[in-house]
Amino acid sequence: MLPIIFIFVERSAIMKNASICIVLFSLIFNQTLKPAISVDVDSTRHKIHYMYAVLAQSGQLMPTWSFMRDKYRTDGEEFGDFSSLSFQILKQTYGDKPIEQIYHYPRYGIGVYTGNFFRDSYLSKPLGLYGVFSAPLFEWNHLRLNYYVWAGIIGNWNHYDPSKNNFNTTLAGDFTSHIDAGLQLNYKISTHFEAGIASAFTHFSNGAMKIPNFGINMLAPRFSITYLPENVEPKKIKRALPKYLKNTFLDIALYGGEKELPYPECNLDTAHNFFGFHYPQFGLTAVLNRNINYVLTLGLGLHLGYDSSKNTRYRLDNGQTVADLNFRAENLNLGIIPSLELNYDKIAFVLQPCFSIYKHETTFKKPDFFGKFGLKLVLWDNVYTGVQLHTFKLHADFIEWSLGYRLPLTRQSN
Repeated sequence: MLPIIFIFVERSAIMKNASICIVLFSLIFNQTLKPAISVDVDSTRHKIHYMYAVLAQSGQLMPTWSFMRDKYRTDGEEFGDFSSLSFQILKQTYGDKPIEQIYHYPRYGIGVYTGNFFRDSYLSKPLGLYGVFSAPLFEWNHLRLNYYVWAGIIGNWNHYDPSKNNFNTTLAGDFTSHIDAGLQLNYKISTHFEAGIASAFTHFSNGAMKIPNFGINMLAPRFSITYLPENVEPKKIKRALPKYLKNTFLDIALYGGEKELPYPECNLDTAHNFFGFHYPQFGLTAVLNRNINYVLTLGLGLHLGYDSSKNTRYRLDNGQTVADLNFRAENLNLGIIPSLELNYDKIAFVLQPCFSIYKHETTFKKPDFFGKFGLKLVLWDNVYTGVQLHTFKLHADFIEWSLGYRLPLTRQSN
């Protein structure tokens, strides 16, 4: 399913990892579309089985922004050393739902993350929560090669502060998103324990909600021990899956968000006293979707957005520079959205490139092409919510929060 890793860092980091991401996605997508093995119908229902994992990681931060490159040059590469520790509670699936068979019996759950980053006056000890999804690509006896993705929120950073920490331009704000994805090889060493080693890419960013936001990126091995409480592993259900009945529907959603941009005279690469303004973002999307199978949904739609950072005028108010955010029709943008969704039960990963077909020329020349990706969650019946990251030129633009309604155009039940 996941992880398609859209990393909004500098181009050099993107190019180094792009080929790995493409190969990984191809393997995952191929696996999820393979039909489950059709054998005698098994109506067994399992009780919930939990497992517990401890994970440790150590390595160096990737020098993908000016602050880290300067520190590596003046203080040595050891300035970028980091270590992290994580604890997870996972649920093992056994095929009680058809989607669990299609994804080859994945594990999912929650985790707690902590670590040590940087050193001296820059020392950070972040703490956060995240969700986990892991599923096998291949299995051989006691060996299991999994792909996985984590997504969550993390805080307690020693972040940028203009008065106390104005040289660490890595992150601003109290909280950031946490995205982690890669491959993990597990070996079952006994009835109750698994050992694992993973190749992990990790990214921390606040999605441009506050500047500076150059982000933290790591690519390092991770080691794990998983405890399996059950003395005997339950039998996995293998039943013939019913033919999938394709449906067509219209997804209509309202979204909102906010981004911070620097005052035009502030140079983000060199300034240590960042001076910016918050700009509301909102809009409407309408996408005609069709379920192709249990996993894949494809669609095409329209995106109507309003970006209050366009054509901004500034004025003095009681000696302070303020941005004039009054509504202007020229700040509207109309675009076409091709849409791809990878579904798991009530959750979907959404990828939507957008091509502008109408926009007014602005003081900030945003490109005609941008993209957004994120998650969609069905709340009840046909009502859903979502969170997506808008990006352009491989950089974060803002985080979109949406609430939508699915209008069924066909009603075949799966």
